[in-house]
Amino acid sequence: IGFSMWKDFFPDVMAELSDLQEFYDSDTVELMSWIKRQTPDAAVFAGSMQLMGTVKLCTGRTVTTHPLYSDRDLRKRTEEIYQVYSRRSAEDIYMILMSYKADYFIIEEGICNDMGPVKGCRVKDLLDVANGHILYGEGDSDANYAFSLYGRFCHEIKLDYSPYVNYFTRVYWNRSYRVYRVN
Repeated sequence: IGFSMWKDFFPDVMAELSDLQEFYDSDTVELMSWIKRQTPDAAVFAGSMQLMGTVKLCTGRTVTTHPLYSDRDLRKRTEEIYQVYSRRSAEDIYMILMSYKADYFIIEEGICNDMGPVKGCRVKDLLDVANGHILYGEGDSDANYAFSLYGRFCHEIKLDYSPYVNYFTRVYWNRSYRVYRVN
């Protein structure tokens, strides 16, 4: 029976396997190459969990969060690292990154500029709710929230204004990622 099944399904399986294509993201490959070439082996990186898994695997650098490990402390750390996508001051973000001894942090344009169709489910929306900031417009549902004094950090840092340049230096960028050194 096993041979009969193998004989019947083998050609289909081989046809399927021959059609598989490799995923290639040139921006991520460029970023990993830059990290390996331009940063010290002991550098500590902060960023999204998904990207930090890639950084750890491809470069061997130390990361502040990792997608394969989870406990209460790591979830708290991840939420704090994700504050780079929230409406927080440069000083707040600096203190968070310093508390985890991060030398560099990576902002993903896909998260920062997410214009997804479902408002309230994007990372930046979840952070706004967690931080008690108003998401959209005005209305009864906003009664427990307040306007933030700060713009979204990942947008504001792009402008290279003070106080951002006092705490962070952009050292690499491409279409998908921006890397900042923590001063």
